[in-house]
Amino acid sequence: MTLYLIRHGLAAAGLDDLDPGLAPLGHEQAAITARALRKLTPSRLVVSPLRRTRETADP
Repeated sequence: MTLYLIRHGLAAAGLDDLDPGLAPLGHEQAAITARALRKLTPSRLVVSPLRRTRETADP
């Protein structure tokens, strides 16, 4: 089994938001990561329930 650990894309800044989504750059980072992962054909993706991680997993 091969395990890849990937950090979420850049989150939007906001002092009042405890669960921010991705910033525009974070969406770009997620798209780049998705293209790279497609070549690896992972059998499963596991993400936390945080908004920024879900947005990274589904660009």
